[in-house]
Formats: sequence, structure tokens, C-alpha cells
Amino acid sequence: MKLLALSHSLSDVDGVGRYGTEILRRVAPHCSQVRVLLARKHRGVSERVPSSVEVEVALPPDYYLYMGWPKFALEYALRMPRIRAAAREADLVHCLSDYPHALLAVNAARAAGKPVIVSGHGTYSVAPFRYPGHRRLIRSAYQRADAVLMGSAFALERLRSVCDLPNSRVVHYGVDPEQFEGARALPRSPKAPRRYVLTIGELKERKGHHLSIPAFLAAAKHHPDVDLVIVGRTVDGDPYFEARRAEIRAAGLESRVHFFGLVSEAEKLALLAHADVFMLTPVTSAEGGFEAFGLVFLEANICHVPTVGVKDSGAQDAIRDGETGFLAEKGDVAGIARSLDTLLQDAELRARLGQAGAAFARSLDWDHAGDEILALYSAVLKKSASR
Repeated sequence: MKLLALSHSLSDVDGVGRYGTEILRRVAPHCSQVRVLLARKHRGVSERVPSSVEVEVALPPDYYLYMGWPKFALEYALRMPRIRAAAREADLVHCLSDYPHALLAVNAARAAGKPVIVSGHGTYSVAPFRYPGHRRLIRSAYQRADAVLMGSAFALERLRSVCDLPNSRVVHYGVDPEQFEGARALPRSPKAPRRYVLTIGELKERKGHHLSIPAFLAAAKHHPDVDLVIVGRTVDGDPYFEARRAEIRAAGLESRVHFFGLVSEAEKLALLAHADVFMLTPVTSAEGGFEAFGLVFLEANICHVPTVGVKDSGAQDAIRDGETGFLAEKGDVAGIARSLDTLLQDAELRARLGQAGAAFARSLDWDHAGDEILALYSAVLKKSASR
């Protein structure tokens, strides 16, 4: 099979890039050719992308959706001939990222008479429906695809709430257990406190720090030996970040809340491996952004660390409530604090949930996702041949 893939990223530093990289690693050995048309490589291409995969920068940039209509149309007209030509040479087209690149993929595949699959990832699968000018285009693209995949049941539910999609299904994101082999044997980060709750996520509304930080501040009263470590990009002067710092100052706990900013992959593994609890409390932001799944819950689990999240978010797919961690009601700071308190005071419970979490994470590895997608490729090609 000759596969043509489209994506705006194959980078290690964002979710779409990691998804595309891991899927290509699983499907490339089963293809005679894999060609990827990529948006500008401002984040680089992961070294984990198989060397047999041909990568060509040929798509509009990732901010394509937000261009004015004249520039949007010009980019479409300029790029489409190359995409159509590539589609004609392939047996199947798979867009590994959301709209608007999905529009290019579907239109090129249909013009070339080839089947096409679209993988969505959450916010940017749903957000374009808020723009009247794009609503019809995105609905048409998704409904004309042979299949639309989402990484979690929560994300698929959100997409189906704005678009009738009988051709949609869930293929869960996963983890690569090999990446985490030996993580628990890594030395502690020299910056890490002796005991800590860990959260990973850029300081912005949809990551829910306005819930997780107050919850920690409440639980911290009962656990004076436990700190909070926050990994993720921060911007001095940003109102959301400054509001969080003000909450911490008001509680008098500046010395126990640590903003580590961006860290290397090795340091992230060490921080995950030695955390008492991992916590992330995502919400739907004012502009409609949401966390579709939260791979980092599985990454914590595979390091035998129990997790705390909230319902009505992608955490629902990544946490088995009471088995691998706890799910509080979204917005319930007191409930999140109780979950933290329960875990922090009971080492045996943490160990039991951590062990169950590791088994759960391994059941959702990337090999499983790759097998599902390869089976879908086969079914779609067979259906296309019969047509």
C-alpha cells in the first residue's frame, strides 16, 4: 500500500506531532511507500519518524484557519495541485491533523478518486464550527471522509454535538512503554522536592490550573511535607499566570509551589517517576478549547503514579475512577482537594492505584492504536475497491 499522510506537525513537543510520529512508526513497515506532506517545520521533525518516510513541506502553515479569506483562498489554490498530484500516486490518504488541513486532504483525495481518513484531536476539530465562514467547509470535509477518528470518547462526543458523523469512531491515543522502561530507576531531579504532587501543562485556562492550584493549597494544610511542581510554559505578565501566583502568595505558600517551566524529556520522566501523585484538571475554556484526552495521565500511570483529574473532560478516558486514580466533578475544588488528601495520606493506596494504572496504560499502547488503524486502512481500501 502507498500511503499519503498530511499533518501540520511531526514534532516531539506537541500532541499532534507525537500522534503522527507514533502512528507512522506503526504503519510504515506495512506500506510500500509513505509520503508525508507537512506544514512549515518550525518545530522540527522527530528523530523517531521512520527513515523510510518521505517528508515534504507542502502545506499551508498551522495558522491557516485564521488567515483572511483572500489569503486562505490563495493558499488553497497554490497548494492544492501538489496535494492532488500526491494523492493520485497513493492508494489511501490519511490526514493526521484537524481542519483546515483536513479540507485539503479530503478534497485532494476525492478529486484523485482515493479513500481518505481524518484524525481529529479535540479543540481544533470543533473550534472551526464557531466560524460561520468555515462551518460549511469543515462539515463537508468530515462528512465526505471515509472515516473520522478521535482519540477519546469525550472528544468524539464534542465533535458529534456540532456535526452529524456516522462515519466516526474512537481510536484511543496510547503510550510507548519502551520510552518509560527504567524511568523509576532514574535519579531524582536535583530541583525536585522530597515529596511532591506533579502537574504538567502550559499555564492557560483549559489546563485548569485555576482548579488544581487552589485544590493543592487546600490539601497542603494537612501535608506540610508535600510540595507542588508545575511543568509547562509560563509567561510573566500573563493575567492567568499572575492570578495563579497571587493565589499562592495569598496562601503564604510561595516556597511550596514550584514553576519549572519547560523541561527536557529526561527530566520529565524523572519528575513523573518520583511524584507521589499526578494531577491535571482540564476544563473547556471561554474560547471553546478543551483537552481531548491527556496523554500525560497514561505517562504518569505507566510510571506507577496515581492520577487525579475531573469529569466532563478527556480525563474520563484516561482515568478509571477509584482504580487508577480519582475523578472529581469539574469545578469542585474541594472534591479535587479531597482526592489529593486521600492519596497523599495513604502510601499503600498510592501503590495499589499506581500498579493498576501501569497495567491500564500498557493496554492503551501505540501498538494497539496502530493495529486498529491498519485494520481500518484494510477495510476502507476494500470498500473503495468494491465501489
